[in-house]
Amino acid sequence: MEQKKITFDSFIRSLTVVLLVVGIVMLLKRLSSVLLPFFLAWLIAYLLFPLVKFFQYRCRLRFRIVGILCAFTVVGAVLTALFWLMIPPMVEETLRERPAGGLRHHRCHHEQHPQPDREIHP
Repeated sequence: MEQKKITFDSFIRSLTVVLLVVGIVMLLKRLSSVLLPFFLAWLIAYLLFPLVKFFQYRCRLRFRIVGILCAFTVVGAVLTALFWLMIPPMVEETLRERPAGGLRHHRCHHEQHPQPDREIHP
């Protein structure tokens, strides 16, 4: 196998690429709390774009904002319907599976082995 010679030029290029990648990762880590809302907005726009296009071109809506509002309305209606169809059966199942005495008689781990009182000094 033939080994490549490491020249000063290739070393500097490699070092520059590594430092650039590390710098970008550090910058993203530091700005992640600021960038998260922008990423979520981009994701929502990306997912709703086909629906907006459908309303704008297939339904021949004149203004794009109307298509966007229709897309949000449809997605909101679907999510609400899913919520109303899924949550009540989950609650019923939880109530059916709960013991007759309820959770009142359940002792927590810390109640079985009480900790000694600690004084708080200012």
